[in-house]
Amino acid sequence: MPRSSITVFTVASAIALAQAASAADLGQPAPAAPPPPAAPVYNWTGFYGGLNAGVGWSANGVNTAGSTLYTNSAHSDSLANATVSALGATANIPASTTSFIGGGQIGYNYQINPWVAGLEVDFAGFAQNSQTNMVQVLTPIPGIGTNSSQDTATRKLDYLGTVRGRLGYLVTPALLLYGTGGLAYGDPSLTTDVFQARTPRPFGNVPWGTANSSSVQAGWALGAGAEWMFMPHWSARVEYLHYDLGTVSNDFSISHYNAHGALIFVNNVQSRAQFDGDVIRVGVNYHFD
Repeated sequence: MPRSSITVFTVASAIALAQAASAADLGQPAPAAPPPPAAPVYNWTGFYGGLNAGVGWSANGVNTAGSTLYTNSAHSDSLANATVSALGATANIPASTTSFIGGGQIGYNYQINPWVAGLEVDFAGFAQNSQTNMVQVLTPIPGIGTNSSQDTATRKLDYLGTVRGRLGYLVTPALLLYGTGGLAYGDPSLTTDVFQARTPRPFGNVPWGTANSSSVQAGWALGAGAEWMFMPHWSARVEYLHYDLGTVSNDFSISHYNAHGALIFVNNVQSRAQFDGDVIRVGVNYHFD
């Protein structure tokens, strides 16, 4: 076969093979696209634990009230002195506080779509939840002079703990809106001090007294929040709580003796402070399967 014929045959064969391959490719289906990634599954059932931080505040003050227990009828000015002393020991002392609060929580959730119920225990400490204030009460004593009373109170709460139930609704599989309420406890303390002086200053002692009460008290807490599970095991939350630990009271007496040691009067002073307040905080939780 001549060389030119071989060349023509070779080129023709190559073209034919290429056309056959192209036809075969057109006859086959295109490769399938990869499947989309699976949507994350959010499981709220199980134990969790985490940390929280925020701000707590209370707008309450301290109320003091003086009352006469004893007057010496042998001294003509005994009743007048006792009366103005009791008036001077009666005051409303502001003691509002605002403080950073931080701590941790553990809990358990049970999910029945679209509801989530659970129980949570938390404990948090206040960075600075103590306030001391003084008021000065000037009371005239007819025919004698003026009584000056310095009434001082310190209201303090170092920590707050709660044991609360939670009930929430899943707006989306990852977003929970909930209400919460239950037991609250803390360590409220109240210190009250009354110091009195007269102008002109009489002979004898200066009426003065102080008392402190401190103990762990239980009350209640109620609030609401929102929690977002941004990863299958992690959630972030914002929460508001109002707590009420009841009242703390102090009772003490102040007395006045003259220069000869005779008792002129004895007055009782009672102080009371309400320990309730509000907390707004954010937190993060890790959920265990």
